Amino acid sequence: MKLLVSNSGLLKSVRSLMLGLSMAVACVSAISTSAYAVSATDADGRSVALNAPGKISVVLYLNGDLEDESRKVSQGLDGYIGRGDFQCVRVVDLRGDVPPVARQSVQKETLKQLDREATRLTSVYKKHGFSGSPRQDLSTILDFQGSTLKALGWNQKASSVMAIIYNKKGDEVKRLDSVTSAGQITSAIKGL
Repeated sequence: MKLLVSNSGLLKSVRSLMLGLSMAVACVSAISTSAYAVSATDADGRSVALNAPGKISVVLYLNGDLEDESRKVSQGLDGYIGRGDFQCVRVVDLRGDVPPVARQSVQKETLKQLDREATRLTSVYKKHGFSGSPRQDLSTILDFQGSTLKALGWNQKASSVMAIIYNKKGDEVKRLDSVTSAGQITSAIKGL
């Protein structure tokens, strides 16, 4: 009888140990499935984390056919751009559209457009009390090869502006396949 009690106690100890190991494995799995870093080089030559920790990140898909739509969406985010905990990165789909000899010209024109946009945003920064330079907060990635687009799951050219929203932990929280107004984005980022 004493042996049975002893075996019963051993069985309880083994069960407790297995439960503890299961919980430890679950914790490690949760840690290993956290957000992975997505980064690319922007038109200014800066390495940009698209899902930067500590920031709500909005990544917009654009292409040459969506210039008017993307401008409207971007301007609708003006009140967020200068916040220290927010970033908006535009990824321009140029796969197959620009021959290698013309890429430097496209980059120079993009930089001029970003300079003009920064000038326009100066009054917005003053109105909202944002510090810093609007130009430093503007980031556009010209994706000629499609590597950044593929990393984001945008595998083919789209006919509408799209967006991915990341929380401050760098986790994707929302994917919008057809953005027609900034309101869709601002609604999704409330509470993040």
